[in-house]
Amino acid sequence: MDQLTLNHILADAIAWHVPGWVNAQTYFVSDEIKHMYAVLIAPNDDPADLSVLIAAHIEDDHVIIDTNTTDQSLSEALQTAGVPADKIKRAMRSAEFQPESGHASAA
Repeated sequence: MDQLTLNHILADAIAWHVPGWVNAQTYFVSDEIKHMYAVLIAPNDDPADLSVLIAAHIEDDHVIIDTNTTDQSLSEALQTAGVPADKIKRAMRSAEFQPESGHASAA
């Protein structure tokens, strides 16, 4: 599967989560350079409580699922759209964030 097709499939699968929230605002965000797609969600009664609903990116020719807090399987949606199961992975998390040299660290 070529990179452009994979980008479109992933973007569509992530964006599917934007509509349908009665008590929250959702925002689709993307970084075309890093091939990253996400939906942020903020409750209407506390919009400052913004969090990541779902996020994934493409690395080499694999989809890496960074987080999915929904009750819908992103892996199944991607496979239904034609992405082979062996091209879908869950992100591995380290215990701490480590900024690149010269960048501010999280406090």
